[in-house]
Amino acid sequence: MSEPSVQPAAAPAPPAKPLEATPAPRPLWMEFLVFFAVGFGAMALYWMMQKPPGATPRAPTVAAKGKPLIELGAKPGAQKTAPEPAAPDAAQEKSAALADSAKTEPAKTVEAAKTEAKSGDDETYSYTTWETLAGYMYQPPDPEAVEIPGMPKPKHDIPKSVQDLTGKRVLVSGFMVPLRTKRGEVTEFVICKTVPTCCFGDSIRMNEWIHVKMPAGKSCQYIPNQSVTVFGTMEVGELLDQGIVISIYRMKADQVAAPPEL
Repeated sequence: MSEPSVQPAAAPAPPAKPLEATPAPRPLWMEFLVFFAVGFGAMALYWMMQKPPGATPRAPTVAAKGKPLIELGAKPGAQKTAPEPAAPDAAQEKSAALADSAKTEPAKTVEAAKTEAKSGDDETYSYTTWETLAGYMYQPPDPEAVEIPGMPKPKHDIPKSVQDLTGKRVLVSGFMVPLRTKRGEVTEFVICKTVPTCCFGDSIRMNEWIHVKMPAGKSCQYIPNQSVTVFGTMEVGELLDQGIVISIYRMKADQVAAPPEL
């Protein structure tokens, strides 16, 4: 017969640990109050450190309406005033007078020049076209040419109707080529039937240009590539230099008129 088994007795349970009390959480408004208090204190401390001792703010100066503002720190009545203009020098006045006397009249329009010419003299200007001046064949004589019996002579006669223009007051329109200038103004020029071109274009014939001279002490503006009108006294005839014809038309200009659109 077997012996009964004996089980050991269970160990006693340890005593229970008493519970500790946990602190209550801080309210949220208190957290914000502490944050703002610290920030405000830091700003006040920084401002006190930057402010110099004994300094007081200066009120800006306000000027009356219509008067300039006085600068800060300036004494009353110490406003800045513009310097008075210096009196012109005698040499400057003399040079200005010489510059004014050297100025010349600009080119007038055709209508203004016609009106002034008619009002200043009873004789009017007759309009002469290039069809009349260049409407015939002219070949200048060759001083070295030898006449051959039975050969016709070259025609270089100027028609009588054109020769009759000598001494007449005419107006002719054409393109200006300056020959002489003075202080930027033209005193002597050539007026051509067409715009002068380079050597690759057609050469201008002797009866397709007029040698024009302005009166003494007068000049006109240079107007390139635009048709101008010259008022003056015409002179027709062969002008020779060492047996060579240098011109057949010459004119003593009274006025030079610009195109109406200028």
